[in-house]
Amino acid sequence: MKQKEVNNIEQKNIIEEKKYEAYCQPGEKKIYLKKEEKKDVEYKSRKREIVKWTTLLTVGIVVVAVVGIGTLYQYKKIKEADSDNLFLNDKVVVKVRDKYGLINKNGDMEYQPKYDWLVYHGKQTVFKKNGKAGLMDSKEKKIINPEYDEILDENGKYFPVKRDENGTYYLGMVDNSGKLIIPTEYEEIGYDEESHITGAMKEGKWFYYDEQGKEISLIDEQGIEGSGEPRKGIITIRKATGEKDEVTQEPIYIYGIANTKGEVLLEPKYNQIQLFNEEEEMIPFEENGKWGYLNLEAEIVIKPQYNGIMGAGKFENGYAVVSLENEITSVFGRDFSDSQDRKAQSEEVGYGIVNKKGEYIVQPKYHNVKILDDEKFFFEKKFTWGIIDKDGKVICEYDKEDDLYDSITGEFCEGVCVISKSNDDGVQKYGLINEKGKIVVQCIYDEIGENLEVVSNNDRILVKKEQKYGYLNTKGENVIPFEYTYGTHFFDDEYAIVFDADKKAKIIDVENKCVISGKNGFMHYDEEVLMNEQGE
Repeated sequence: MKQKEVNNIEQKNIIEEKKYEAYCQPGEKKIYLKKEEKKDVEYKSRKREIVKWTTLLTVGIVVVAVVGIGTLYQYKKIKEADSDNLFLNDKVVVKVRDKYGLINKNGDMEYQPKYDWLVYHGKQTVFKKNGKAGLMDSKEKKIINPEYDEILDENGKYFPVKRDENGTYYLGMVDNSGKLIIPTEYEEIGYDEESHITGAMKEGKWFYYDEQGKEISLIDEQGIEGSGEPRKGIITIRKATGEKDEVTQEPIYIYGIANTKGEVLLEPKYNQIQLFNEEEEMIPFEENGKWGYLNLEAEIVIKPQYNGIMGAGKFENGYAVVSLENEITSVFGRDFSDSQDRKAQSEEVGYGIVNKKGEYIVQPKYHNVKILDDEKFFFEKKFTWGIIDKDGKVICEYDKEDDLYDSITGEFCEGVCVISKSNDDGVQKYGLINEKGKIVVQCIYDEIGENLEVVSNNDRILVKKEQKYGYLNTKGENVIPFEYTYGTHFFDDEYAIVFDADKKAKIIDVENKCVISGKNGFMHYDEEVLMNEQGE
């Protein structure tokens, strides 16, 4: 958990002044802020996923989910609230005028709208009153008094946040009774539910605590120190080489792995180890400019051989995107630099897809590749693109000059995937293809899905056309009319939030029947939409 994570929309001015980038992660109930630092620039592209960890996307979030932005600050889903349901324990947060409350599935108020902010987690609720955050139980009994600037959460643990006069955030941790056991003085903090160890970073140095908040020493060997959050019972460790970076003059380290008992599993010897990868049985590491993968026992599974790894090396559906080019700098469906274009003419180098054994599923000879699901992959050459299966068979291939569409975005969901195409005015319009590459919906819509990701577990796909929202099914048929000023995707419990022509909020089912109508203002689902009374 990072210093710059906040879940408070009210910090808008700070976001603008500091030029942070706001983003969200799938299944998580908070907003993150990221400010790019110099050391991140070199690997910026491979640390991005145009997707979601808090991803990409895809579930109800405070603002429309941006799937896969920045694996730099990724965290596990919140246990009590990682379901993609609109109603959590049959309750949902609402906003009446400028105050927040909680209603049940019948539309009755559980918490009166008297709070400045609410984030409901099922058993506990983070709230704000008079600009300060606290925590209360289901009976509105205070567990933590409202004395902090924010309270963040992860894996059922709560991290109070205090902000100094410069707007810098510092994090601590409370126990289940609300007692502060780790002081709010750290820049980063993270709890490992497997080992029950918390890692916290201050001024570049990491400290570790047990469940009672007692500081523990994990590494006693001379010159070796912990260097990150614990994950799945292990941590990265580092040792200074005695050299400094020529540009930053910061010490240069080599990295290894230890377990949370303090036992060294891998002596520091690699240039980088990325333990924060989501699928952590595969741990990317870098040696002399080449990337490979370790397992949780710190054994080499795939030897270092790739010049680049996409999305911080994340494995998705059992596969990872790798590159033999000098670095990964392209984004799917976008223009590339001349140098990239020249590289792409060669069949010897490029992007490919590997499985967990390091075997190429898609040979590294493409201008671009993308994992669409566990069976299909998008590929792009200089003049063509299409879809290939895991056996290397081309499902479909199109010449770009045919001008059918410009790019494929997102992943397949219920057999369809979003495509885009620029119209004569240069405006992007969106449609759908099926798994055989056939166009199901022509590129005529202003928006499809959420952030161009199809989110459809109920054969209902959110689309926007001429400033109105409606829903298509996976056949491309309009099943709910374009009559709403805004809408969300349908959640797993088969409900969605929409705003009608009078800009009043209501919850509808898959048959477009109103289940709950907004009263005395408008409805607000804190993990999904934040709108004013004009529906903007």
